[in-house]
Amino acid sequence: MSKINHIINTPLPKSQDFDSLKAEGLAYIQQYGGKDWTNLNASDPGVTILEQVCYALTELGYCNDFSIADILTDENGKIDFESQFYLPENILTTAPVTIEDYRKYLIDGIEGVGNAVIVPHYNGGYKNYKVYLQLSETIQTNLNDKTYCISAHQYLNKCRNLCELFDEPQLLTPKTYLLSGTIEIKNGKDVQEVITTLQHLIREYIFPDVAPIGYNQLVNEGVETDTILNGPLLQRGWIPTAILGDKKDSLKAFEISALLNKISAVETVSNITFTAEGETYSQIQCKTEEILTIAINESVNNGSLQFYCKGRKVNLNTIQTPEKLHLPDDNILMGASVEKQTELPKGRYRDINSYYSIQNTFPDIYKIGPNALDNDSDSFKVAQSRQLKGYLTLFDQVIANQFSQLANVGNLFSFKNSLSGIPSQREEYYAVQDAQEKANPAYPVPYNCFSPTYYYQALYDVPHIKPLLKNNNVFDFDNAGSSQREKEVKSWQAYKNDPYNSYIWGLMQLMENEDVNLQRRNSLLDHLLARHGESPELMDAYIDGTVISGNSIKDKVIIKSLYLQNYSLLSYNRYKSYNTVAANKVSGIIPKEVPADFEEQILKGYSKDFIFNSNALDWAEKLSSRDFINYTGIELKINLLFGLKLLYRDFIANTKDEKSATNRLAFWLIKQRKGLIFLEMPLLLKELRFNIVISQNPESGSHYKTKEEVGFATVTTVENYETTIHQNHDNLSLQLDGNAIDLEAVSIDNADAKNFKSLGNSSYYFSVYTSGGTAVYNTERYANLILLFLPGFIPVLNGNDFKSRLTLFLENTLPLQCAHSTCLLDTEKLTDLIEQFSNYHNALLFNNKNLKSTKQSAENLFRFINNLNPLGDGW
Repeated sequence: MSKINHIINTPLPKSQDFDSLKAEGLAYIQQYGGKDWTNLNASDPGVTILEQVCYALTELGYCNDFSIADILTDENGKIDFESQFYLPENILTTAPVTIEDYRKYLIDGIEGVGNAVIVPHYNGGYKNYKVYLQLSETIQTNLNDKTYCISAHQYLNKCRNLCELFDEPQLLTPKTYLLSGTIEIKNGKDVQEVITTLQHLIREYIFPDVAPIGYNQLVNEGVETDTILNGPLLQRGWIPTAILGDKKDSLKAFEISALLNKISAVETVSNITFTAEGETYSQIQCKTEEILTIAINESVNNGSLQFYCKGRKVNLNTIQTPEKLHLPDDNILMGASVEKQTELPKGRYRDINSYYSIQNTFPDIYKIGPNALDNDSDSFKVAQSRQLKGYLTLFDQVIANQFSQLANVGNLFSFKNSLSGIPSQREEYYAVQDAQEKANPAYPVPYNCFSPTYYYQALYDVPHIKPLLKNNNVFDFDNAGSSQREKEVKSWQAYKNDPYNSYIWGLMQLMENEDVNLQRRNSLLDHLLARHGESPELMDAYIDGTVISGNSIKDKVIIKSLYLQNYSLLSYNRYKSYNTVAANKVSGIIPKEVPADFEEQILKGYSKDFIFNSNALDWAEKLSSRDFINYTGIELKINLLFGLKLLYRDFIANTKDEKSATNRLAFWLIKQRKGLIFLEMPLLLKELRFNIVISQNPESGSHYKTKEEVGFATVTTVENYETTIHQNHDNLSLQLDGNAIDLEAVSIDNADAKNFKSLGNSSYYFSVYTSGGTAVYNTERYANLILLFLPGFIPVLNGNDFKSRLTLFLENTLPLQCAHSTCLLDTEKLTDLIEQFSNYHNALLFNNKNLKSTKQSAENLFRFINNLNPLGDGW
């Protein structure tokens, strides 16, 4: 198809069609002008004015037709993607959630892992994953098996989701069978090639090795973008779910025959079977933790796979087997090419904001252009000219503002709140400021307002505009003995440079109505939230009551803007827990007094001003990837949406006692834990050991306990499965789901009967104790439980409004399998909790000799929680 190299006469859009705009204007004149305006010919001055306005509107229409990339491109030829868009690879991806996600994550992140099997199982009610690794066929490293497993375990912990735990990975155990049968090949010299190819094909058929692929390669293959980016953000490319494959735990002989028939060097195949330990099989199987491995003439002398060429047996003893088999090129999986990311659009800078006044294009007879008035013009003609210019300047201002509105579409739909409705003048003002002036701006900050949604510009370039502007002569003074012309030039320049001159100040007051701006900005942010899959109604419900500025609608705008700025990380890590391997140590020492610079430490120097400082708060609340190593995504959302930094800062400032216990605890919470202590019970339970105690008469009878301590999974089995007591003389055993656990007599004085429950249909009762002796009543309620601890001494947190909003947030944000409970603590209990939590947290991460053991720290924290009874009766 040849390119079009000529002009096609197609109708212009109405916004660019001069004749259409003029005709519509004349129709309005006839409709509303009545009999007063009869001359509608080109000679009429009114028609001339209409024509000039129409020409200006066609330029505006032309600019409106620019591509969005052009409109957003700045004078440096760049688009500010960071503030306006999230790249597809950052917004469509998510931290691993599904089993397929975790498999991709391991294959990409642990060099040498070709594929993986991940099996979920429930350990005492919470989800554990068993992980089995397959090393790549082409691996050439010297690492031992244990090294791969440890590396994979640490890597998985980086992306562990809430209430989910990983067992340490294991390598798949080979279950080997020898291949038997007869293969006729076309050329005897091809036998080694056939063996090599067959080994590769069988391995790929049973469980394929997977390698990341380049983005553009996948696009060229017809894979949709949302399919490519469905899953975690990988380091070396992309892995579509379709190529992961499933491990085959069953294999039939005819399947191997089909693979052999794919090899071009093979003529015929017959009598294919599998042998192992002298037995012959037509079908073989393996367990989940095993992988079928097919040996092909592992021992040449004993091998039962026979090769023939033209009816004669090929002597394998004469064929040299290479140390490393080389795979045929046409069977190698493509590796990741360099283009991991999507290609960004590019635009052309259009300078839309620059406006050329309609007064420049009038015929000279109208005396309003740049050279229309002579220096010796009489005052009457000057008055006529200025009267017409005043009339036309209104049109100029409206049209110029429309150009500014279009030029600032990027600011209008930005995640960040704008600083000024007149950014062009603001940039010009600061461009001529020296460092001292920039550091100490005049009061108030020039051109600043909070989050404008209407943009405009000054008309200083309109010919001879100065006499029409209010108070234009305030700088008409000069003590240097300059000429009159020099005085006029300096006066005019000073007026334009004054950010508070009467014209620009009046224009700002006319254009900026804060109530209107806030409503419009809130609607725009709701649109952006919805575009990113967030419900504006739910967001309003969460934040309605969070105080930042004191104006409720402004607070919504501030929080929604902050949320969108951090949305890429918050969305990606929405269900992720903190990293139990790499998180920072928590200081368990509560400061003796709140430091004098507490505001600087909490909010990085942000302080309230009469014009809200959006940039400062944006910086103070900006999240980093490191935050999601130290905290769960839920904690960070709560801190942001409920304004905990400002809330705690204001509480400390209003109390005005740097040594008070409440202030010191509030400061510790916001500095060390983002305002709350967030605890996953499954993670804590994993570190504990338990004893099961049984008795026929808990208060006065004999008691028996398990001889060996058991894990939480065993404890929950007592409550959830058929459980019986087996007695053999004086020995008792507990039959749990088909497994026997031996019991021994134990002395328990004054046992509390309320801690015992009926044991199935038997005459026995049972209770559960931790290894440290803490009695546990209802173990089932621990599973998948998340506890949040907040300071009850801060009035806002004690209010029903905050509690209901937080509950609504947790119910709509936590994974479905997670239960939750929020506890408000007084100073004494919060102090104790901080000590126990810090010891446990640090022992879990570091477990060195300077800290209590993980087990003891977990026991102490569990005992504290158990005594606290956060769930009320039945806990």
